[in-house]
Amino acid sequence: MEFTPGRRIHQGDPISPFLFIIAVEDLNILAKRAITNDQFRGICVGHDKIIVSHLQYADDTIFFGEWSKRSTPFTYLGLPIGVPTTKASSWKPIIEKFDKRLSEWKAKSMS
Repeated sequence: MEFTPGRRIHQGDPISPFLFIIAVEDLNILAKRAITNDQFRGICVGHDKIIVSHLQYADDTIFFGEWSKRSTPFTYLGLPIGVPTTKASSWKPIIEKFDKRLSEWKAKSMS
C-alpha cells in the first residue's frame, strides 16, 4: 500500500517509531541475506556457540563480524571499514577530503 505524506515528521511524532521499525526491518533482512550468501560472518558467543551478527536497540545498530580476507572493504560514514588502519594509504581519502573542506572554508572566510 502506498501513501503520500501530507506533512513533515518530527521527533516525538507518533508515526516515527513505526517508520523506524520499517527501515530497521529492511536492514535486518539485508544483514541476514549477507550472512546466508556468506558475504558476512558474525561471531560465536558463549558455550552454546550462538552466532551474533548484529544488535539493534532503539535507534542504534551494531554489527559484529569475524574478519576474513574474503570480506570486501567498504565505507561507512566516510570512514574505511575492513582496511588496515596502520597503513598511511588507508587514511589518504580522509585526509584529502579534510584538505578540500578546509580549503573551501578558508576561501569563504577570506572573501
